[in-house]
Amino acid sequence: FWASYALNVAEAKKEAEYCLQAIAPYTVEYPVYFDLEYFTADYMAENGITLTKAMATQHAEAFLEAIEDAGYYAGLYANPDYLSRFFEASLLDKYDLWLANFRENADTSSPPRSCGMWQHWNKGSVNGISEKVDLDVSYKDYPEIIRGAGLNGLSAAEPAPEPKWEK
Repeated sequence: FWASYALNVAEAKKEAEYCLQAIAPYTVEYPVYFDLEYFTADYMAENGITLTKAMATQHAEAFLEAIEDAGYYAGLYANPDYLSRFFEASLLDKYDLWLANFRENADTSSPPRSCGMWQHWNKGSVNGISEKVDLDVSYKDYPEIIRGAGLNGLSAAEPAPEPKWEK
């Protein structure tokens, strides 16, 4: 996901350009998500701007439209608070949601709301990683969807790469 610090729509579009440059060398089999967070609102306030629902929605749309125009699958990353306070519901009619809603020992078979992915915990553990990690579950086969639609520079004729595990 791309964590936004855009102060206006023009900067949100510019961030999309930077994001596209950053991901260009990689095989991206999942959506490119726009992330507007509490730190974004704080940064805006430091610059004399009060974040509104209309403004946040416009920033997200500008970023996500630019990502789609470049041929990538785009989505919105958000928590329930931001979904209710800062994004118009119509945004979720256009884009998949990666929901950030932390619940220890969550039953991941049943997300708290409709979403393509759910980040259900931010204090997980994985063997070989000393720090706490985010835990997510995907309810869609994004690699198949993206390849089938010919997005993200991938095609259905191109098989998914085999994972490379290092010892």
